[in-house]
Amino acid sequence: MVPSSVVVFDFDGTLTVRDTLPCLLRGLAGSRWRYLCGLVACAPWLMAYKLRLIEGGKAKERLTSHLVKGMSQTEFETRCQTIAHENRARLLRNDVLQKLESHVASGAAVYVCSANFATWVEAFLAPINVPVVATGLEVSNGVLTGRFSTPNCNGEQKWLRMQPFLADDTQLEVYGDSKGDVALMSHAQKTHLIK
Repeated sequence: MVPSSVVVFDFDGTLTVRDTLPCLLRGLAGSRWRYLCGLVACAPWLMAYKLRLIEGGKAKERLTSHLVKGMSQTEFETRCQTIAHENRARLLRNDVLQKLESHVASGAAVYVCSANFATWVEAFLAPINVPVVATGLEVSNGVLTGRFSTPNCNGEQKWLRMQPFLADDTQLEVYGDSKGDVALMSHAQKTHLIK
């Protein structure tokens, strides 16, 4: 049964003080040097994104693939948990986190919807245990292929990915911080722009 009201929080820049993807990718790289080498190797895709020649998801997939392709799913999950534990205190935005916890405590249907990776967001928010709708990474025989298993969950994709959890008469409340949240916010009855 679809709840009558749903509250959705963006993750990066809303529940956190900034984009956490660089933090994750640096941690997964294992060293600053390997991370920088990845940036250099993927520079053509990153530049094409900056010039608006390709969408951000393509550049993100290329850089992520460079750093995680061939890693076991178990290792990826463990490293996400470790990196999240090491960075949670300095990256979480406590005032917005309190709002999320307040909605959860009230019994509202609360989701976190993010362009970041589901495993990472779940690790970061593990103490709260809210459903996460986010970008997936493809796994084959227990190993990351380096490709996404879902479209990059940003912009219009956020709205499309949340639709199964909403009915025509659902009252939607959204917390977001960027243009990536606009499509979802445009369907909400109540919005909160976090700055």
